[in-house]
Amino acid sequence: PQVGEMSGRTEGGAVECNINRLHPHWKPSHFARPYARTPAMDEHMPEEIDLRCPQIVADNAAKGLRLREEFGRGGTEIGVARATELKSRRSLPPSTIRRMVSYFARHEVDKKGRNYGNENNPSAGYIAWLLWGGDEGRAWALEMKQKVGNAPDI
Repeated sequence: PQVGEMSGRTEGGAVECNINRLHPHWKPSHFARPYARTPAMDEHMPEEIDLRCPQIVADNAAKGLRLREEFGRGGTEIGVARATELKSRRSLPPSTIRRMVSYFARHEVDKKGRNYGNENNPSAGYIAWLLWGGDEGRAWALEMKQKVGNAPDI
């Protein structure tokens, strides 16, 4: 093919193009230039945020899973999935942090329920609250939401 022409398509339909044939004077270095961070850039770039929950939050989630198994109540499948994520201490996407904050805001009222916090006969609300990380999970999610704001999931 001539300069700037496609050389064809692959089996999957992707366009094949030889970068050296786009223009006789172009080089691969024109397309991907590495850069060095400068102090001025650091001023405007956000710090790296660790989106793994603290160990106490993971422990609360594990306790919630254990109580749910023992008493057969508390939480939904989504709560169980959240507890599983928290227990493993995987990095959570910003949208999950925002959902956690929303959950805690909606379910704060559950703390007024009968047997909330009773380890021998816990309320379903108490178990569900623990699945989402408990009081420490709420505090952590609020702190993280301030840091991530409306950042998209990557």
